[in-house]
Amino acid sequence: MFDTADFTLTAYTANDGENLAVYDWPLAEGSAQRGTVLLVHGLGEHAGRYHAVAQHLNAWGFAVRAYDQYGHGQSGGPRGGLNHDMRLLDDLADMVDATRARAPEGLPLVLLGHSMGGLVAARFVAMHLRPV
Repeated sequence: MFDTADFTLTAYTANDGENLAVYDWPLAEGSAQRGTVLLVHGLGEHAGRYHAVAQHLNAWGFAVRAYDQYGHGQSGGPRGGLNHDMRLLDDLADMVDATRARAPEGLPLVLLGHSMGGLVAARFVAMHLRPV
């Protein structure tokens, strides 16, 4: 599959108490950071599928974070279910806040969504839920 030494996998507790699996691909020690990319995966996927993408982004100077959305991968929630229509947007807002809190000040935070994740990211930006 891929070398787990390249990333860390942790749990983030969302505001409603559900755990979200969070993947971080940091830059190598001493590398100049250009920004942080927050990846939002598609329907039926998990964030680990983006390992190769994260490695390319690392090579371009971006730290990468991704998370398994509610009901996907190693995150909590029923597979394919949502408990309310803002669920995925609320989780993305939490992840944006948590990612900004640990990122170097003054560097950009870039949202990168694929498929359903692209729709979630686009709606998030259109609704002005957080500046990105």
